[in-house]
Amino acid sequence: MNTISARSLQAKRKRNGDIGETQAADLLRLLGATCVQRISTPWRIARNGFGKIVGASPVGKVTGDFTGLLPGGQGLLVEVKRREDGLLSWGDLEEHQHRSLHAFSVAGGAAWVILASPSTIMAMWYREMVAAGWSKGSPLHQSEAEGLRIRTPA
Repeated sequence: MNTISARSLQAKRKRNGDIGETQAADLLRLLGATCVQRISTPWRIARNGFGKIVGASPVGKVTGDFTGLLPGGQGLLVEVKRREDGLLSWGDLEEHQHRSLHAFSVAGGAAWVILASPSTIMAMWYREMVAAGWSKGSPLHQSEAEGLRIRTPA
């Protein structure tokens, strides 16, 4: 019973993530990003003695969900999170994702977090989220995120 519940929960998370990422790709293009590419997780395939695939496991962690270019050629790294409640906690991003977004931003790139919920989707600058007080003990509410939203070009 627990295995089925865990699998069904994992499948729901995957579906929600896929929905958020599809919306995010569209939003990135609306915000002027070009050369948008999904960063895929590399997988190791396990086979039995007959060559039949019997399992798979991720080989490593990836830096984000998308890369792209902004007008003027600035590099873009994007992490997408879909939250049903519109509340983004620091822990929703894994530590390696925080490190990647921070390092990309420090190096002069555009590091964005996209928050997708059933009612809205918005892109925000990672460094502005941190500067606004987003941290381990302080989640970012959708109303706060609204003030950090990147607007579409006129």
